[in-house]
Amino acid sequence: MENTKGSITKYFLPSYFRIVGLVLIIVSIIVLVFATIVKAYYEFFPAAHQMFMFNKLSFVCGLSLIIFSKEKSENDEINKSRFNALVFSLAASVLILIVFEVINILNSQAPLYAVDFLIIEMCVYYIFYRMKK
Repeated sequence: MENTKGSITKYFLPSYFRIVGLVLIIVSIIVLVFATIVKAYYEFFPAAHQMFMFNKLSFVCGLSLIIFSKEKSENDEINKSRFNALVFSLAASVLILIVFEVINILNSQAPLYAVDFLIIEMCVYYIFYRMKK
């Protein structure tokens, strides 16, 4: 059988990409807070929708950079924790998706839960669960 110790982590980014991801997340939050503060002028800004979509994209990219970056010292316990975090985030996100869909069906509303929010939620759960360990 092939040695799998470094087979998965060789596809991950170097550890300094965590800092880049954190900077992207902080900038996205600052832009979102600024846009919320100046909401009165928001409708006069012609590219407001594009700015919101770009902000959401940079937030997801920041979360993804944190998720797919290596630790400074990789070992089997970190890989096990990474896998457990992935399973937990997938299960929690799917469960929340099902609950929201059932609530919308019972209230006779159209499903509103978007895929991009599911991706953000999975990334946040993944990072939270891994940091908790």
